[in-house]
Amino acid sequence: ADWGRLACVERLLEAGADKDAQNADGWTALSYAARDGHEAVVEVLLAAGCSVDLPTSDGMTPLMGAALSNRAGTVKLLLEAGADKALVCNNGRTVLWYAEQSGNDAVAALLQN
Repeated sequence: ADWGRLACVERLLEAGADKDAQNADGWTALSYAARDGHEAVVEVLLAAGCSVDLPTSDGMTPLMGAALSNRAGTVKLLLEAGADKALVCNNGRTVLWYAEQSGNDAVAALLQN
């Protein structure tokens, strides 16, 4: 998912891989795919029922990662899937804060609407 390898993600899901498995830092396949803007992977993971708001150990959600990385298309997909834009990271920052820090007006506009 981190590298955008859609076929690998699909095969792992078909084989019964835990769609919400987290590494030691709490990152999931969806967290990585969202941060890196791999929209096709995000779509497959969401269709498989991944938890859209599962945070990392520092409280960062996939939506926050996508916003910080200027991934407007991914932000839109996550919002359409019900991602909660009101969640706050452990450091007190919101997804809108991350979007504004990244300087992407399109992402900030998606979050404000």
